[in-house]
Amino acid sequence: MKYTTLLNAVVLLVIFTAHDTVRAQSAEPSAPAESIGSTAPAKPKRTVGPDAIKRAKLTNLRKEVGLTAEEEAKVKPIVDRFVDGVQAAKHDPSLDSRAKRQQFSTLRDRYNAELDEVLTADQQQKLASLKAQRLARLRAGRARSTAPAEAQESATVPAGTP
Repeated sequence: MKYTTLLNAVVLLVIFTAHDTVRAQSAEPSAPAESIGSTAPAKPKRTVGPDAIKRAKLTNLRKEVGLTAEEEAKVKPIVDRFVDGVQAAKHDPSLDSRAKRQQFSTLRDRYNAELDEVLTADQQQKLASLKAQRLARLRAGRARSTAPAEAQESATVPAGTP
């Protein structure tokens, strides 16, 4: 019986000591986050400015379609208007998402029409084929991303059920 009492006393002593230690640690002022070894703050998301977008669009057109210096001079204001319009619509708080999509569509249609006035027939055809290739890659990527989910759903549905 003495051993049982001694054993119970030791167990209780360990429990209370552990409890007091935890409580004492939580009462201490916390150390600064830098000394604990926390990770550095996340880098802010990189944003691309309108000027960079304009340069990229102009460079892509020059490379893909083969713009001459004269055509490039005519296309530059078209690209500037398009990018400025997209940026204005994107940052307009009065527009909801549907209105923004409509605005983007209108701007894109006007951009394509103005671009077609400057480009030759061969350049227009080349640009149209490049757009079709990009669209096909986009659709193929979307099909790949949805295919596993559809395959998984069809695998769980027993055969012969509607």
